[in-house]
Amino acid sequence: MKDPIEASGNLVAVHNLNGRKLTEALELGGLPMPSIGITKAGMGMDGYGDISFVFDRETINPADRRNRVYGADAWTPTKPDVGYKLNASGGKHGCL
Repeated sequence: MKDPIEASGNLVAVHNLNGRKLTEALELGGLPMPSIGITKAGMGMDGYGDISFVFDRETINPADRRNRVYGADAWTPTKPDVGYKLNASGGKHGCL
C-alpha cells in the first residue's frame, strides 16, 4: 500500500454495540475480544448497535502478536461464562 490506512482516508476499524452490551462490558472491565470490522469510512456499520468504538491502526496491526486478525468472520468469546453454580456447602449444583 502506498499510504497507511488512516492516511488514505478510505477505511475505518470499528466495533458497534448497544447500551446493554456497553453496560455489560463496563461491569466486566472491558471488551475481552471485540469484533472489529474494517469498512469504508463513508459506509458506516449498521445493525450491530448505535454505539461505535473507532480503533487506530495499531489495534488491527497484524505484525503485533497481541492482535488476532482473521481474514473472514470468526466466532470469538465475548465474555466469560459460568459452567456451574456452587451450592451453600461449596459443591456443584448442576450445570447451567
